[in-house]
Formats: sequence, structure tokens, C-alpha cells
Amino acid sequence: MLTVNSSQVTTEPVEDRQQPQISKATPELVKEVYQQQYRETYAELAITVQQSLGFPVLGTFEALFQLGCREPEKSKLIDQGVAEHPLLKDWPMGQEDCIGLISQGPYVQSQLNYHGVAVGDMMQYVYELFRDRTVEFAEVSNA
Repeated sequence: MLTVNSSQVTTEPVEDRQQPQISKATPELVKEVYQQQYRETYAELAITVQQSLGFPVLGTFEALFQLGCREPEKSKLIDQGVAEHPLLKDWPMGQEDCIGLISQGPYVQSQLNYHGVAVGDMMQYVYELFRDRTVEFAEVSNA
């Protein structure tokens, strides 16, 4: 799981961190940063998935979100491909991060924010994508 100590996260660029006045991020900002990171990572992984599916490549979260609004089934296929991407499947990424990445993905977000699907229904969808890997996640967590 990605963990953040919000008392050490700053909004200052790296080169400015040695100055005595460091502005600290709020927990809300930390959450927003992680959501943005998940969305950017999703968009990067989706490029490979789209190529493998023979789809025209949409390289931004916004374009992928619009696809989810217009063509949810196509967007869902991309979602499933991202869930199977080696970064999520073979690399020991924590279950929370896998779920966070897909939860912040354009298919889920378009279903929630454009199509009005209930949060519980979408979280069930997300968990179903990783159902077969529950044991794998537990083994990595226990290592």
C-alpha cells in the first residue's frame, strides 16, 4: 500500500525543500495527489492496453473519461486490461493500490459521475476484477 505521512508531504518543489519555511499539505491535498497519481498511472497503462485491443490510442485521463461516457463497454474492456497489466499483476503492488488505481480509472469515474451508478455497485465491480488475486495479495502482505 502506498503510505503517506501527511506531516512530511509538502507542496514545495524538491529544490525548495531545504528552506526553513516548508508548507505542509493537508490530508485532503494528500488524497487528491494520490488520486491524480492513480489517474496518471492508469492513463499510461491504458496506452498499452488500447494498442493490444486494436483501439485508437487515447493518452489522457480526460479522453479516456469521455470514452467511458460515450462507450462504456469499450472503456470497461480497457479497464479489464489495465487490471491484468503486469504492473498490477506481477509486480508486488498492494491490493489497496490496485483497487485505488482502478477506482480512480475513467470507466469507474464515468460510471459514478456521468451515468449515476451507485458507489457500492462500482466498488463491487472493482473488487471482482481482483477476486482471483485475493490470495496473492494476502501472500505479499504477509511476506
